[in-house]
Amino acid sequence: EEHGRPYAPFESKEDWELCYWLSMEGISQKGIDRFRNLTWVMNHPRPPSWKDAVSMYERVKTMPGPPSWKSDTVTLEEAPDEPQTLYWHDPVECTHFLFQNPDFDGDMAYALKEE
Repeated sequence: EEHGRPYAPFESKEDWELCYWLSMEGISQKGIDRFRNLTWVMNHPRPPSWKDAVSMYERVKTMPGPPSWKSDTVTLEEAPDEPQTLYWHDPVECTHFLFQNPDFDGDMAYALKEE
């Protein structure tokens, strides 16, 4: 979230949804540019905040992504010649990712353990 804008770098949820749909439907960059330049889109009361496909994808690249996988190699005493790879996510990064996601705003329930 950037200064009260939960869908930053996009202007609104609608702006983000349009970008998401255009990018997930397999539409070419030229097709996205043609769509963006339609008179109806340009004259819409809330046209997309990006001017073309290149600037749209540049915004997408600045968005935070989900936590990355981490890995460690573990060697057990019982099997010293068989190292195992352990894959995991950092729980703090996962929690931060969930709490910054505007889709969950107001829908999370949690409790602190009482001692």
